[in-house]
Amino acid sequence: MKGLRATRLVLGQIHLWLGLVLGLFFAVLGLSGSLLVYEDAITRILWPSPAAPGRGAALSLDRIAAIATGAGGDKRLEIALPQRPGDAVVVRVGRMSPMVGPPSRHTSAAGMPAMDGGVELFIDPVTGKVLQARDALEPSVLVFAHQLHGNLLMGPGGRAVVGWLGVAMTAMGLSGVILRWPRRGRWRRALSVRVHAAPWRVYRDLHAVTGVWPLAVFLVVSISGVVIAFPKTFDPMASPAGRGDDGPVIPYARRALETGPQEAVDIARRAYPDGIPRKVTIGGTSGRAAAVHLDIGRPAPVTVFVDPFRATIAKVDRSAGELSRPGIATRLRGLHRGAGLGAWWTILVLCSGLLPALLWATGVSLWLARRSRRQRIAHG
Repeated sequence: MKGLRATRLVLGQIHLWLGLVLGLFFAVLGLSGSLLVYEDAITRILWPSPAAPGRGAALSLDRIAAIATGAGGDKRLEIALPQRPGDAVVVRVGRMSPMVGPPSRHTSAAGMPAMDGGVELFIDPVTGKVLQARDALEPSVLVFAHQLHGNLLMGPGGRAVVGWLGVAMTAMGLSGVILRWPRRGRWRRALSVRVHAAPWRVYRDLHAVTGVWPLAVFLVVSISGVVIAFPKTFDPMASPAGRGDDGPVIPYARRALETGPQEAVDIARRAYPDGIPRKVTIGGTSGRAAAVHLDIGRPAPVTVFVDPFRATIAKVDRSAGELSRPGIATRLRGLHRGAGLGAWWTILVLCSGLLPALLWATGVSLWLARRSRRQRIAHG
């Protein structure tokens, strides 16, 4: 019994000082993560997409690609097809990520805006006019939140720091449950707040209840964050950034022209006549298969990879979305950001991001109340 009591005292001190020293960092990571749960909706509100006023027959995707490469250089193209009348074609030229700063801007030989890095273009599918060009994927507030959540504004080296903070948060959650574990099965008392007790007891109960009730979601989010921060540790085949596979690289074969986006979509549509093309990605690496995402009535699109030299299907990925693509880090990325399990999971993940701030506030209040109580006792 004495050994158990001593262990709880040591664990309590570790829990206390980890919270006091690192609690503010936990709060920053949690709040920024909660903001990013609804980043798509926030982006649509702050950055509404321009309407495409053109009417008539749409240009071929090859023509759209030619316009985009004239605006951004000959790079990897990701073309999101319009799904409703009046929607623009959205083309991302080169790799874009909110984790890096905006690329430098210059003017192409055609007199159009161009980027040394990636650029997102909104193109009228009928007239081919570039309606808008953005050098970032999201508004600056979300870019800031991404960099704060992903590396604490410390650049690539901060990713490991965030990972270890995730380890510490997981340890805090587990140690908190151990410390709150009721004696002789008094669960009701352990999971409730005695509002008429002394202030330090109220803070203690609030702190414990805030941490215990949503613990399962909190641990899923924390542990998945650790895996995402250290993808190579948990999945040796993962890319350094934990991204999913871009598709196979195809051995070279003689052909007059590599498969363009329109031909890739046509090949995929022949294999899935009822499929609705959502997005096509080409280029980036010589011989990289073109990837066509088709909506066939499943929760996520089927991806058809097209051999750029032989104009045939090289591979079909029937994974049901982000949670089932290869790679542990990729599977957990959707859980971490609140995707893949419906609206209730999204709300729970949003709330779990608020927990570190609440736990830090109640923990500091409890610590200060206990100090004040000890001082009053010491001075009679």
